[in-house]
Amino acid sequence: MKYEQHSSNWNERFKKNDVPWEDTGPWSGLVDVLKQYVEPGSTVLDTGCGFGVNTIEIAKHGYHTTGVDISQHAIKSAKERAHQQGVECCFEVSDFLNYSGVRRFDCVFDRGLLHTFCDQSGRKQFARKVASQLATNGVWINVSGNSDNPDDPADVKKHNYPRITATELVGIVEPLFEIKELRSCMYGSIQGLTDFRAWLGVFQKRD
Repeated sequence: MKYEQHSSNWNERFKKNDVPWEDTGPWSGLVDVLKQYVEPGSTVLDTGCGFGVNTIEIAKHGYHTTGVDISQHAIKSAKERAHQQGVECCFEVSDFLNYSGVRRFDCVFDRGLLHTFCDQSGRKQFARKVASQLATNGVWINVSGNSDNPDDPADVKKHNYPRITATELVGIVEPLFEIKELRSCMYGSIQGLTDFRAWLGVFQKRD
């Protein structure tokens, strides 16, 4: 089944560098959250990794990382970036909902993939896929657009701004996950593009 997302031509958008969701550096809260919930040396899957900035940053801090993205162009760029920085991590081209990695990960990191799904059916399927990729007691760290942004509703509809309410987010993760943390944060740091309010959610897979 195909679930509607805010865009369908991801590879072309990466080729054209039409990727306003991509920051030049890693997400600002990444290292602190990882160290709080996931032991160094653990395995981490970065879903929708794009150019691999966060994947590489995670690897630099002693985690065994795999980045997955549907865009061949993004993954090619991510591999080149990792090579240039001398960082060892794995990158794979895959639609995450169809991802068939053989290992189960200690952590799944998702910044900006869940919120690309337009309705709860797609988001819940995404959560089920995350759970299937996690080891027992594994942790899902999610960063998604927050509906508390002072957006004009007409602009949200026109520009497909990815926004999720707290109620929707709780409905997505229950009953597969225990909510360890849910709070407001900033999605990124580029003024006028990624500097919008987001949710940080940390969810632990239930037995």
